Amino acid sequence: MLKDIPTPGKGQAARRRALRGQACIVAAAILWSFGGLFIKTLMAEPYSVRPYALACIRSLFAGLALAWALPGLRGAPPIRVASATVAYAVLILTYVLANFHTTAANAILLQYFYPLIVAVGAVAVYRERLHTKTVAALAIGMAGVTVIAAGSWQPGEWLGVGLGLSSAVAYGVFLLIQRGIPTGSPVALASLYNLLTAAAILPLAIGELAMPPEAWAIIAVQGVVQIGIPYVLLFKGLRLTSAITAAVITLGEAVLNPLWVWLGVGESPSAWTITGGCAIIAALLIQFLAKANGNNAHRAAGREVQ
Repeated sequence: MLKDIPTPGKGQAARRRALRGQACIVAAAILWSFGGLFIKTLMAEPYSVRPYALACIRSLFAGLALAWALPGLRGAPPIRVASATVAYAVLILTYVLANFHTTAANAILLQYFYPLIVAVGAVAVYRERLHTKTVAALAIGMAGVTVIAAGSWQPGEWLGVGLGLSSAVAYGVFLLIQRGIPTGSPVALASLYNLLTAAAILPLAIGELAMPPEAWAIIAVQGVVQIGIPYVLLFKGLRLTSAITAAVITLGEAVLNPLWVWLGVGESPSAWTITGGCAIIAALLIQFLAKANGNNAHRAAGREVQ
């Protein structure tokens, strides 16, 4: 009879893989969250860096720092990689431009409509399952982003809001495409995306490249630490966990980003932004509590089987 009892070993190994993937994505979200602070610092005096130059040069440094891994691209599907590159370039450019036309809080929080795109796409394309608590987390998180968008739609803000929403669409499409690239080095893919993005934006950036040496140094640090490394972590995480889970976890960036900007340069979020941010925090808590309860239930089942 004992031979008929399923062993929990394989299930536990799968959960450990998923946890490693989620840890990679949490780390990526934390590193990404400093993006608004970097951008707002570079926009201000004495640097006065312009958006096309910033988007181009930080991608260039990110790509060059990881270029040693480019031989690892062998085996990656070329059509999907090309499609992901286009989506990534649009994502980078629209997000940087959004920061120049609205607050950092609005830019990042508007971008976080993308989990809704990912949820729909993951179910339709990859047949991923949407659990009830994940649906609740997505609904509350999207409600928070909607509150921010509604409160930010003012004269002079519409361009930044539109760019933020465009970056959300590009981000969602990029994540869905990347989820379908199971081969090829994650480091090599991050390098390729950034190098091609830098090349695509360069014609727009040519007239903006006259910057102080200190600005180049800050952009180099941002490119490596806040762009290159986090995307490597994201790509690794996506091979170990679902796209929907990844999308909900990265909502944490939307809360931390305006916090660092407020602490670093004193750009205060509006009441609308704070209200929406609280909803996003609630969404994260629902998702993480659901994961924790699920893991506890699995461990209990494993003890019973043993």
